[in-house]
Amino acid sequence: MRKVDEIGTMLKKQRMVHSVSAEEMAEKLNVCTNTIRRYEKGEGIENFQTIESLSKEYKIPLMKLLFTPEEIRNGANQTEIEQVNLTIQQMPSDAREIICTFIKEIAGCLERNK
Repeated sequence: MRKVDEIGTMLKKQRMVHSVSAEEMAEKLNVCTNTIRRYEKGEGIENFQTIESLSKEYKIPLMKLLFTPEEIRNGANQTEIEQVNLTIQQMPSDAREIICTFIKEIAGCLERNK
């Protein structure tokens, strides 16, 4: 899984490509401008739904945002899977539903790439 700062760099680059200010994106997603800036600086990701919304706005697959091309080709290793699972268990139920859908998408993609 990519490091948070790598994800942040990708998010900022995509925002610039789409010619959108942090303020405009924050308003569109109904979050604080500081949330967008913190994510872009790699200062942590508190809300997975926001990351999912950003990936949709920027039209980049969530897998591409979260995993390197090599990880996508080779599949995530067991430690990463366990870390993701632990994180999911700590999320509110609505966020867990979203991430479970995402994991099913990852599993399907990895299966097709074998």
